[in-house]
Amino acid sequence: MVNKMLVKFLVAFLTLLAFGDAVSAQGREDVFYIQRKLNTLGADLGEPDGILGPKTQAAIAVHAEQMGFDPTPAAMMDFYQNRYWFETTPLTEGPLYQELISSFDDVLLDPYSAQLKDVVVQPSGAICGMVNAKNQMGAYVGYRHFWAASGTMDLGLDTLAYLVMPPFVDKANSNKYAYSCWLDM
Repeated sequence: MVNKMLVKFLVAFLTLLAFGDAVSAQGREDVFYIQRKLNTLGADLGEPDGILGPKTQAAIAVHAEQMGFDPTPAAMMDFYQNRYWFETTPLTEGPLYQELISSFDDVLLDPYSAQLKDVVVQPSGAICGMVNAKNQMGAYVGYRHFWAASGTMDLGLDTLAYLVMPPFVDKANSNKYAYSCWLDM
């Protein structure tokens, strides 16, 4: 019995050793969002599945050559995260910021308790940041990433109205909206 368990353990260990690097180097969630970004850039990868197959690797390689980064998923994420920090505009006040704050009314349980940080406007116009608000027990839940689409409407006479769609707040505390922000999707 012990020998059988030892053999199974060794087989599992050797399999993990042989394939673990490729599997664990980039998580499925990362690859899923990379596939989404590549699709928005014109690659025909079909529905994202989070699997780093040959088609995804080829699309990363083509995009890496165009943009000047190593043809790996990790390098692509690093490239877009760096762009995120250097090509975004901080948003801390003004009419667009006020419109963003009021857009949380339908999203949060207690929108008046919302605390925002790291709020930026992407080159695409999307607004990203982190929000902390109270739950039904009155306790703050911790900062969560959010993503919101925004735009302007020309009211004439050199007057613009700022529009912000209700933000998507990452209540599951995953990286979903952080990745959407980093990849500017």
